Amino acid sequence: MFSALHCTEDVDILKAHVEQTEAWLEAAREVADRGGGVDELLEKIKSLDDRVLHAIKHGPIMAESLKRLVLAGLLDYAERAYADRGRAEQARGTE
Repeated sequence: MFSALHCTEDVDILKAHVEQTEAWLEAAREVADRGGGVDELLEKIKSLDDRVLHAIKHGPIMAESLKRLVLAGLLDYAERAYADRGRAEQARGTE
């Protein structure tokens, strides 16, 4: 049975996860805007989250998975930024 306490705990966990994800995305944007790579981003994320540092130190499989997730995030950001730039250039051309 779930109680109100369990729901509150779940909401708190989800809020913390959202905050963590937003911090990681902001780090990805900063690194991508500078032209940095996945290794630089991992260093940045390690400074934001001790669990990342633990995963990298203690498990090559976990570290590899994390690198893939980070790379996927960087690629997604780059694709969106490229599309946004293309739309902006197209809008300037039609003015």
